[in-house]
Amino acid sequence: MPLVLIHCHWQHYLVIYASVPDMQPPALLTASSRDYAPPDQFDALRRTQFSPSRLLDLTDASHSDGQMHWQASIGHGSQASFGLYTGAPIETRRHARTTPDAPDAVIVTWLRTGHLVQEAPNGAQSRVQAGDLYVYDTTQPMDFHCGALDDAFLILPRHLVSEALGCTERHLRIDRLPATEHSLAPFLQAQLSLLHQHGAGLSAMALATAIDAASSLALTCLREAAGLVTHGSDSNPDTFAPGLLAAARQFMRTRLHQHDLQVQHIAQAIHTSRAQLYRSFAEQGSSVYAELREMRLQAARQHIERSVEPISTIAWRCGFSTPSTFSRVFRTRFGTSPQEWRAERAVAPLL
Repeated sequence: MPLVLIHCHWQHYLVIYASVPDMQPPALLTASSRDYAPPDQFDALRRTQFSPSRLLDLTDASHSDGQMHWQASIGHGSQASFGLYTGAPIETRRHARTTPDAPDAVIVTWLRTGHLVQEAPNGAQSRVQAGDLYVYDTTQPMDFHCGALDDAFLILPRHLVSEALGCTERHLRIDRLPATEHSLAPFLQAQLSLLHQHGAGLSAMALATAIDAASSLALTCLREAAGLVTHGSDSNPDTFAPGLLAAARQFMRTRLHQHDLQVQHIAQAIHTSRAQLYRSFAEQGSSVYAELREMRLQAARQHIERSVEPISTIAWRCGFSTPSTFSRVFRTRFGTSPQEWRAERAVAPLL
């Protein structure tokens, strides 16, 4: 289960494309064993896909005629990441003890083809088949024995999952998203399939929007699997405040670009009243508009760091009506202007 492309590679792409007029770095970054000599292909996969993320360790892989065949891609939304892997059988491991700064995430994987076996420290095993939507909580130590496979996956920060489920439990107790005719899982599979087919052709902003939409649906699928979503006419989201807040936040994340987004739009979308929505946020010491502004600022900040698009374009696409308004609230939040933020994080060319 491969993960995140090494950041220095992404930054190197940024430097190269920033130096060529009218060119943008690729939104969906791809690495392949074809880029490396056969003796280096295993180490390249481990170095570029596993070591930087610190989520899983690559421990072994299958070679054929001295070569290891694989291809991996990664793209980023405002909060979550989307990735693809196809290639040779691999062995990976999540240790019981990780470094303090190792990310805490939940990975939702759609196994398009192939299979994998997860093995717990006590020896218990579980097999994931082609077509399954598999959920892995990185707080749990695990060994993975993967056959030749083709998968698409989302990496969700665990705090988003905790918000969606309205819980603070350390371990997630969901390992599958059943794709039945009465569930939303097939819709998530369809979104992952579209990202797989068309993600490489999208702009950075369009890809981020698509990833955010898929992430929002994945969080809803997790809530559904936990029994927090019902589809009957008698369902009432107001009966569980944590779920109500999670639904509101998910809707807001997928609508950051809408300049006219109002509280009544959010309330209607999650089938509650404006008064109930105001109360739910107030009970958390926040407000709807404060959280919406923070989401927009965080999304804009990440786009400023990850793309070379004009800042005025980023501001507009993240829901700010004028560049001056964006600059003012950005400086208030981060202590510097958007232009200075980008300049301070510019990467020096690699020698």
